[in-house]
Amino acid sequence: MKKTILIRSGIAAAFILTIVSCKDTWLMYDPSQKDHLYFEITSLTPLVSFSLTTDQEIQYQAKVLMMGMPVDYDRTFTVSFPEIGDDEKVTVGTETMPVVKARPDTDYEIGSLTLPAGEVECSIPLTIHRQEVMKDKYVCIRFRITEDEEFLPLPADSSNLKKIKSPLFNLYINDGEPACPDWWDATAGSTHLFGWTLYLGRFYPEKFRRMLDLYHNLEEKNPIFYQTCVDRYGENLDKEGITKNFFVSENPSAWASYILSPMYEYYKVYYAEHPDDPNVETMGSGTSGNYWRDPIYLLR
Repeated sequence: MKKTILIRSGIAAAFILTIVSCKDTWLMYDPSQKDHLYFEITSLTPLVSFSLTTDQEIQYQAKVLMMGMPVDYDRTFTVSFPEIGDDEKVTVGTETMPVVKARPDTDYEIGSLTLPAGEVECSIPLTIHRQEVMKDKYVCIRFRITEDEEFLPLPADSSNLKKIKSPLFNLYINDGEPACPDWWDATAGSTHLFGWTLYLGRFYPEKFRRMLDLYHNLEEKNPIFYQTCVDRYGENLDKEGITKNFFVSENPSAWASYILSPMYEYYKVYYAEHPDDPNVETMGSGTSGNYWRDPIYLLR
């Protein structure tokens, strides 16, 4: 009997502790606290370029995410526009260029800053206008989420390097020659064979344009595959967050057949016939000092 009473007392005590614990947890949540807004950064240099289009305007959506609970009414938020230093520069691929601040209502227009009812994410619409200055400088649209009656900016968090949370938004715009995209690794040293460099060598604009011509030809040769690629990677392979080796993990035989092999065969002949071209590269095994690994490996 005594043992039974002790067991029941222990169960009762545990139940009371559970109630207290739950109560404390409930009290820790403050429903009146402000929700937090942030941007999710998936590229070191988010870039929009006019270099591959004749359009005079580009529409861009800057995605904003919320950490908190949705509500049943629309909420507006606010941003500030930090200055850009006189000597600020940006490096894209192997190119380093000066940066100037984008001029509102001239270089770009910003749309509504509204989080719709019931949503935990939205987009800030940007209309970007082509300008002459973009040919020899990178124009930067920069703004930061600020505290207001509804929201707080989420402090920067880089614990996940593939998706950095930040209250600061940067977008770089250029024109003229196309810049090296993130997924085409053009860095120097022991890492320059990662990404597409292993199969396409070092980046330079003429080579990139030829590659994009082959990519766009897929619209006729394999329209289903092309539309899938456009949805995932963009019309000019310019969506943010594209991984360096996406062609290896996502339908490598198609990329090899339609893009990599034609590029390999073309430049194999071209470099042999134009040994004085400053862009001539060694086409070999894809090991250190040798580029242009034969894409036949991707067909096996």
